[in-house]
Amino acid sequence: MSSLEGWIVPFTFIPGVGMLILSTSNRYYHVKDLIRDSILEEKKKTLWSFGDLMRRARLFHHALVAQYVAIGSFSLSALTANIQQNWFKDYHNVLMAVSDALTLAGVFCVVLSSGILIREATLSLRHLEAKNLS
Repeated sequence: MSSLEGWIVPFTFIPGVGMLILSTSNRYYHVKDLIRDSILEEKKKTLWSFGDLMRRARLFHHALVAQYVAIGSFSLSALTANIQQNWFKDYHNVLMAVSDALTLAGVFCVVLSSGILIREATLSLRHLEAKNLS
């Protein structure tokens, strides 16, 4: 890997994670609106119970946190590799190991976030199926 790739590669992950953040944020705010509507229309029969909406909101919150940590990890990875390339060339192994570890942590957070979002989607589908059958 050339020295330029060491700090550019982590930045290539950021647009994809940014799209995940945008999508997750939109879905999270939709759940928040449903919670607000549920509170305001307490006496009306609603599709979602308050507890179900709170479980979904918690899952979205955890997914967003993992995505934000991923963005931070990718950015720190790129910064570490850039510092190594430009100022501390003698510490190549140490700083590149830190950069690689941060990139790996970012990828792990994206995978974790995806798992959380799969869990939320499954919960949502099961709830809708249960409501449809009753």
